[in-house]
Amino acid sequence: AQLTLAQAVPISGAVLVTTPQEVSLLDVDKALAMFRRLSVPVLGVVENMAGFVCPHCGERVDIFGRGGGERFAREQGLEVLGSVPLDVTVRQGGDVGVPAVAQREPGPAAQAFRAAARTRATAGCRRSRRAARRAGRRAAASSDPGRSGAAGRMRSRRATAPQRSSDAAPGTRDDPRRRARRS
Repeated sequence: AQLTLAQAVPISGAVLVTTPQEVSLLDVDKALAMFRRLSVPVLGVVENMAGFVCPHCGERVDIFGRGGGERFAREQGLEVLGSVPLDVTVRQGGDVGVPAVAQREPGPAAQAFRAAARTRATAGCRRSRRAARRAGRRAAASSDPGRSGAAGRMRSRRATAPQRSSDAAPGTRDDPRRRARRS
């Protein structure tokens, strides 16, 4: 289902959701490989069912293990967006159609959802600021009198072209696999 959706609809990014269990990590590893093959950016990892906090005594119990999603994210170079504990208010809200974050008395899962959203939002802002700075540098370079006209544009293109075939993005004109298919 994910493959069909990813091929049929433009996706701006994916969030991988896993539990701490090894069997779940195997599934999320396959999903990551698919998204990378399709050039869908992976925004981060959320570890779901990451422990249970007893509403009576406050003790945390790691029913499904602990830290599997964090370890996976670290090994794959992905950002951990958050860990969502088991919380009865999620089930209760689902039964009546009220999301955990919109409940009058949100539980630990709602707090984790909000924290994950903040993590993603601040990471997106940091990336946007970096992209804006890069765009500003490019604009400054293109306004350089030494780079005016067609000759200047050609120099600029050569400077940004991949230097090695391994630098080319998959599926682009410079991708060595694509060149091999044309031969």
